[in-house]
Amino acid sequence: MICERPPTNPKPAILKRIVRRLRAAGRRLCSERDTGPMQLAIVIPLPDEIAHEVVKVQFSILRQFGMHDGLESQPHVTLKMGFPATDIGAAVAFLEQQAARMTPMPLEIDGFDTFDEGILFLDVKPNPALEAVRQGLLHDLRSALGFAPLAVEGAGFRFHVTVAAGLPAREFGRLRDEFKPRRMGFEFMARHLDLICHTGTHWVLCRRLRLAATDER
Repeated sequence: MICERPPTNPKPAILKRIVRRLRAAGRRLCSERDTGPMQLAIVIPLPDEIAHEVVKVQFSILRQFGMHDGLESQPHVTLKMGFPATDIGAAVAFLEQQAARMTPMPLEIDGFDTFDEGILFLDVKPNPALEAVRQGLLHDLRSALGFAPLAVEGAGFRFHVTVAAGLPAREFGRLRDEFKPRRMGFEFMARHLDLICHTGTHWVLCRRLRLAATDER
């Protein structure tokens, strides 16, 4: 899906074609595999114009440091990390209920940071409303479908947008030193929830739902 020699400045049209292909693959995957375990996750997608800016950074890292795991999915803010599910319909119905109760909320992204696991990310500023949504979602997901939160989804969880991961230690050290001093900020309204599923190599969109009271059509 990602070429070995990406264009120097990826154009929006190219990025849109990649997005369309990933979304189509996700729809096929979810419709064809209603049984059998799949890895699902629940995320907030970034608006296209912001996602394109993040992807440009990801391509620049690819050119300078090599292939990395940040290219495995569209840029997003994670609410529920990957969990195994055998019933896609039940997961979609659960997400529909969640989206119907949520209203759009402002989010702010400001600056780069890293996790010890070798992940470069854009930091999402602390947001009590978003944390309340996450806690409610984790509680309801456990009650409705039996999926308990992961250890890393506890009180110390940080909202973030993954930019790069999976690089060798030496390359990651250089990447960290270069990007942590940089500033890159965005503000946007979160208006959708995405259910994404893992194909074995990439996370692709399975279902996107508008939040209640959103003014988008």
